[in-house]
Amino acid sequence: MDKLVKTCRNVIAPERLLGFLMAPWECLKDDEAFEINRRGIDIFVEAIKG
Repeated sequence: MDKLVKTCRNVIAPERLLGFLMAPWECLKDDEAFEINRRGIDIFVEAIKG
């Protein structure tokens, strides 16, 4: 996960990060998919915070 966070910091401009995080939400069709995506974002945030 640490490598992913470092890569995202180097590749995604800060002003585009919100759009990057929001993009996966568009394809959600049910609560289960919503929770899977939300947990993924939570893991990403935990990794960024260290």
